[in-house]
Amino acid sequence: MAHLEERELLDLAQGPLPAGRRDEVEEHLRQCAECRRRFDDLQETSRLLGEWEVGVGGRDLWPAIEARVLREGRRVIPWPVAKAALRIAATVLLAFGMGHVAGRWARHEWPRPESVAVSAAQVDDGAVSEWLHLSTFAQSLPTGLAAIVLDDAPGSAEETL
Repeated sequence: MAHLEERELLDLAQGPLPAGRRDEVEEHLRQCAECRRRFDDLQETSRLLGEWEVGVGGRDLWPAIEARVLREGRRVIPWPVAKAALRIAATVLLAFGMGHVAGRWARHEWPRPESVAVSAAQVDDGAVSEWLHLSTFAQSLPTGLAAIVLDDAPGSAEETL
C-alpha cells in the first residue's frame, strides 16, 4: 500500500481536499498506522502553532538607532580606498576605449571586399593562409583541430605543415 504524500495530509488537516478524495484519504488513514501517525503529528503541530503568541519586545529600539545614525553621520570612504577604486575604473575605461579605437583603426586598414575585384587565378593560396593566420593551427594541437581547420584551408594540410 502506497503511503499518502505530505501535501495530501496537510490539505486534509487544513480542509481544502475535495470531497471524493477526502473519503479516500480518510479510508487510507483508518488502514495505515504510519500515515495516521504522520497525520496526528501534523495536527498537533498545527494546534501548537495556533496557540503560539508572538509578543512585542519590551523595548523600543528605534530611538537608539536614530541617535546613533545622527551621531555618526554619513560614512565617508577613506581617500586611499577611493583613489584606488578611481584608478581601477579609469584603467578599465581607458582599456575599453583603446580597444574600440584600435578595432576601428584596424578595420580601416583592410581593403573592403566590394572595392577589390580579384579573379580566382590571382589569389595566392600561401598569402591567404598567412593572412588568415592559419599557420597558428599548424602545430599539433591536443584537441586535433589543426587537421579540421587546415582541411578547409586553400592549401592541403600536408603542404601547410
